[in-house]
Amino acid sequence: MYTQEYSFTIDVDDGQKYSIAAHTIVINENDPIDCDCPALEEISAMLPKTGNFILHQGNDDISKFIIEIFNDGFLNSDHEAWCIDRDHGIYYDSTYYSYFYSSYANIPAYLTTGDNPDIDYPENLDLVNWVLNNHEGYKNWETQNVIWKLIDSTPLDLTDTENI
Repeated sequence: MYTQEYSFTIDVDDGQKYSIAAHTIVINENDPIDCDCPALEEISAMLPKTGNFILHQGNDDISKFIIEIFNDGFLNSDHEAWCIDRDHGIYYDSTYYSYFYSSYANIPAYLTTGDNPDIDYPENLDLVNWVLNNHEGYKNWETQNVIWKLIDSTPLDLTDTENI
């Protein structure tokens, strides 16, 4: 069975910038799997430009956060979520309006440049996608720390589970 998951960077329209990472499972289109799998360009085209979300606390067995996306149609549901930037936070159980960006497309410069960007190392987003596709069997804090190590300029010590 074919599974689709996506990566986005979200800008919340409250005067502050926030980013949320999700992931995608990529398959070889020449694989003999009998499915009508969309190409990466088709997946990117299906992504909404904007939507609303609420962030909920996750647990050790799932992910650090659960993001509930709504009012966009295509992504409406709960999804595993991870923090990509320790310098910008959001509150649990508050509704946010956001923009969605594919990590496989051009990420807007305001998210990756400046004195305090949301994504410090955008060149590592492909590595984050790999981690998210292979995090099963690890605790949420282990996965979260690896994500921060890859794309945040101020990651925690990878053994620090108290401050996540």
